[in-house]
Amino acid sequence: MSRIKISPDLFLEVCELNKLQSFMKEEGYLKIIGAIVKSFGVVKDAKNTYLKASKKTGSLNSITFNPGIAIDSKLNVITLSNPLDVTIPEDGFKHWFVAQYKTTNFEVGSVGVTTNGSLTGVGTKFTEVLRGGNNFPNKVRLSSNLNVSDYEVLKVISDTSAILSGSFAPENNLNYGVVGTFTPGAQPVNDDDLIYEYDSCDIIELISEVEPILAENQYFLTKTEYQNGVLEINDLRWLSVFDKVVSSNSTINPIVSLLSTSLYHDQQLSISIEHGYKISSFSFFPLSTNNTFRITGSCNFLGTGDIPDNLFSGWTLLNRSNMERAAITSNSNKDLSVPDMDNSFISDLENDFVIIPNFNEIEVEVLVSDQICPMYFKMNIDNIYNRILIPVNYGQSEISLRYRLIGDVRTILQKFCVANFKNLLSDNELLSNSSFNISVNKIITTRQYS
Repeated sequence: MSRIKISPDLFLEVCELNKLQSFMKEEGYLKIIGAIVKSFGVVKDAKNTYLKASKKTGSLNSITFNPGIAIDSKLNVITLSNPLDVTIPEDGFKHWFVAQYKTTNFEVGSVGVTTNGSLTGVGTKFTEVLRGGNNFPNKVRLSSNLNVSDYEVLKVISDTSAILSGSFAPENNLNYGVVGTFTPGAQPVNDDDLIYEYDSCDIIELISEVEPILAENQYFLTKTEYQNGVLEINDLRWLSVFDKVVSSNSTINPIVSLLSTSLYHDQQLSISIEHGYKISSFSFFPLSTNNTFRITGSCNFLGTGDIPDNLFSGWTLLNRSNMERAAITSNSNKDLSVPDMDNSFISDLENDFVIIPNFNEIEVEVLVSDQICPMYFKMNIDNIYNRILIPVNYGQSEISLRYRLIGDVRTILQKFCVANFKNLLSDNELLSNSSFNISVNKIITTRQYS
């Protein structure tokens, strides 16, 4: 790791201290941990409750996000310290909730202040951040519309009690930040006077009928919508799990298939694909020598019929309800051998089992015959159904599809399997040679005047 050569007579100022911080961060733990971690997103705790959304107790139209953490690719710790309630309007739209990193200058706990400057805290740590008396006292800034100055600390009595200088309007349930002590005459810019900066979490609500495209270091938490007047919550945390460990035993996915095509807008083609096996029901037989997971389910390529023996050898059985996963060593038709699985994989409330290959992502290449360059779309392997949108021109075009799997290794580009899909006319069509033809006509609008 890069370093500053510190000696007894070396003068350290802002430039040197910032460089020291940079060496420790960019050249230190960011480089080391970033090279080790396999993926970024929501941290999975023992009970898988971090940042989970559930219906608010006693409410029909509100959800509550649990406290929890996620870690992004810059190793920022996205931290939600307290439960967060959100009301979902019944407006006929899908509401997607995304977490991203932000910082806060507020300290832990809440405070109240009296007219004479007595500061009382709940869950606070005054002795760690406040300094009073003759020891270069710092100041307190309150989240208040009434007490809007920066108030010098006269005395710190305990973690929950301090005395401030000034006159106050009595208030309770406030947040507070710490204003530092600077060189006399110095005027810090912006919020640099609030010297302590903490990890926090910004939960963003996106309203869209289709899955939104996220910016870098944003992570899906949940999707909500009303079905017959009832608020439904779809947990999406499994799309981005921190340090998700996978092993790339298989190099092909023989069930990647095209499901349907449709015109999303005048010159936008929607392509829906599937690259996993959806389990509709199951039975679990734990044995001393092996565990058998007997399933019924379907995928576009296999339908609901028999599964070729050992097709899923080396694949992963994933419960998307609790993000538990187990390696499949072999399969005999619909009996999966899962020696590492136990009853903790099965939730008492709800289960959403799928079978996926041991990779992190699938990348789809789309080539349109009248366009020069192919387009590439990366998707999380845990989400077995995906939709991509591509621009198309008027007239006839041939669309060619290929895919590759990305994990510890990257497979070569391969063709989609031969299977039926719904074409633009909503008719069944067989995808052969991993390509299909479309015809897009220009919509002519006529107006009648009288």
